[in-house]
Amino acid sequence: MADSGGGVGSEAACADLPSPQAARTAQQRQALVVCRDIELVRRVATFIHQGSAQLEKGGSSDRQISEVLRQELLSVRDDMRTTRGLLENLKLRGGDGLLLTPSRWVRDLNGDGRIATWERNFFAIPKPHDGPLTVGLASDDPGYYRDEYRLDASFKVDQSDVTWALGYHYFAEAVVEMVLAYTLEGESYSSGAIVLFDPAAAKRAHALLVAGFKSTERLRRALLAETDDAAEWIANPRQRNSVFPLRLDEGDFAVWGEVLKQVIPLMEGKTLLVPAAKQGGMLGSLGGLCPAGQGLNVVRLFQQPPRRLLSWGGPEQQARMCQRVDAGHPKSALFELLASYDQRAGNDSVAGMRMLRQLLWVN
Repeated sequence: MADSGGGVGSEAACADLPSPQAARTAQQRQALVVCRDIELVRRVATFIHQGSAQLEKGGSSDRQISEVLRQELLSVRDDMRTTRGLLENLKLRGGDGLLLTPSRWVRDLNGDGRIATWERNFFAIPKPHDGPLTVGLASDDPGYYRDEYRLDASFKVDQSDVTWALGYHYFAEAVVEMVLAYTLEGESYSSGAIVLFDPAAAKRAHALLVAGFKSTERLRRALLAETDDAAEWIANPRQRNSVFPLRLDEGDFAVWGEVLKQVIPLMEGKTLLVPAAKQGGMLGSLGGLCPAGQGLNVVRLFQQPPRRLLSWGGPEQQARMCQRVDAGHPKSALFELLASYDQRAGNDSVAGMRMLRQLLWVN
């Protein structure tokens, strides 16, 4: 693909690309990833829009909706696998990176035959600032995008950007696999009707999550090692020429590393999740399923998921998921780290906004 400028991702440029199997150059593979991800967003948005319209008409049973959704997710998963493969095999050398201008990626996302203001600006990059988070949901107000977005923002892809995109692909695919692990039992939805259908999908979800967190750690290290400073996407504390919506300082990189230092061994089953007294949130609820002296082994949660998605905490499930805390499987320090982070956010609203942005933008 000869175009290395802002045309990458346009409908004309995407239509001119080879198949993933026929892509030979780094430029073609980068462009394919961009175009396939744009198409995936369009496909999902159209499916939701048209599905909502169909639901409003009525006449579809829960069983029919479940089957249609499952077939769509299976197809989405297969597409995501292909794109992930492109990213995993994408190794850039100097000069290989494409120049991208996301605000030019304009599509009719919901399939209604017109391009609304929110669709025209859907891929545009928000302006970076550390104050209250003012970027909200899609809007039909052009002034909102003029005020809150950098509509001319461009960056040149480097290897760390490939790693950033790969991390998001791992996590998104893991979510789809986890949904596909379960299905509707019977004809209508109820608290006990969502049952395990494909245990292998839960195992694949776990493998993807581990790969995602390890990819994120590689991203952090790669960013810190960068020495150039030209048309960057994510910047390290020494770089200034970046269009990333979040400015990351040395403290952010340090906390980022500390969190991953706890999360990765937890996801690998090397440490156990044991909440502090009255620990809240989803993690606290999961860890609280285990009796005193034991902790949740996250690997077991995926290797032997509960038969009924919303049925947790019985003796049989505890025996499968919980493990005694000992020298070989110590308690994870993740809760203590998150508690200190939460306290910092509570005492400093700017820090809290930065933490929220980091969760949104850095995988």
